[in-house]
Amino acid sequence: MADDVDFRQILADAGLPTTEQALQTQWQQELDAQGNPITNESEYSPFRRLLDAMIVKPAKSVMDALADVTLPSQFVKTATGQALTIKGEDVLLTQLGRTNAVGLLTVSRQTSDQQVTINAGHVVQTALIGGKNYRVITTEDVTLAVGATTAYVQAEAELPGAAYNLPAGYYNIQPNPVDGITITNGQDWLTSPGRDDETADDFRLRIRNQFNLVGDYHTDAVYRGMLSEQFGLRPADLYFQHNAPRGPGTANIYVLLPVGNPSAQFISDINTFLMPEGNHGHGDDVQAFAMPETLHDISLQIWAVTGTTAAQRTALQAEVNTFVRAAFRENQAYSPTTTQPGQVFAFSRLTQELHRQFPRIERLVFANADIQSGVSVPRINSLTVVVQ
Repeated sequence: MADDVDFRQILADAGLPTTEQALQTQWQQELDAQGNPITNESEYSPFRRLLDAMIVKPAKSVMDALADVTLPSQFVKTATGQALTIKGEDVLLTQLGRTNAVGLLTVSRQTSDQQVTINAGHVVQTALIGGKNYRVITTEDVTLAVGATTAYVQAEAELPGAAYNLPAGYYNIQPNPVDGITITNGQDWLTSPGRDDETADDFRLRIRNQFNLVGDYHTDAVYRGMLSEQFGLRPADLYFQHNAPRGPGTANIYVLLPVGNPSAQFISDINTFLMPEGNHGHGDDVQAFAMPETLHDISLQIWAVTGTTAAQRTALQAEVNTFVRAAFRENQAYSPTTTQPGQVFAFSRLTQELHRQFPRIERLVFANADIQSGVSVPRINSLTVVVQ
């Protein structure tokens, strides 16, 4: 954040020396003014080196600390680390930490002539995603009685973070399988999304939002601040629709997750917080929705560099598949430019990012045109990756 603020130039504009040369010049001017000139200006002079060590270098250290630490720490925009923590505490905010994803897994079977119990602690994981298996662990026992073919069981991610908020069907492998039982995450499984450590930029936005709380009206910033604090949502992932979608005084809030989809239960919890629990402005009618989606069939053809083996082509196909899905918010194994509401998703940019990530790609062609989004986020309906 401090890259666009040159505090060193601000000090220089105020007439303060910020370089060793400027400090030496000012020190020499002061000596001259006191009638005690030093004429030996050689950098090899022992006396000159002594003066630099005693006067110039300590003064330079003070100027560096002033420009790099003290001044940036005075402003929310440029404060980092402990200084930013203190800025948050000034307005009664603390930086949000990581949380584990929690949701309901679907337990299914074909035959139901026996009662089956699966104990808490049962592990369900994904196939490899970017070289890693993501695991969720059941937190309660679940029993399928005689005649029952389906049940639901709560599970929690093995580790904290948004990377575990995977879409439907990703969790489907049991390292210790139960005979005749399949377990997976359904379309609406995620009841409490996992969260990464709040970034400095997101924390800065919440600090700025906090100043709106003293007003008489609930602006967008106030709602962003409340929902970020209460539900761990990134302020940038909340989108507002005004112009009274349900009449005067109404507005919609569309919720987006970095990975995966918010469940109906999660959206219901937000709406309960906003309206029945009274966290809204006087006369406001505010309702939250999951961000609408558009589904797209993505097709990509790749030509690998000469000498690529069959095994390397297979591995490349799998990793490119994961990378493209990351761009469409299905995982966090890679960090491409992701789809965003209200923007154009450019396949030319995705092409560049694939080339940078995978040197084994000689050339590649998407069959798709760029995607223009309104109040919606593009998702993958089908993905075909062919490696030549």
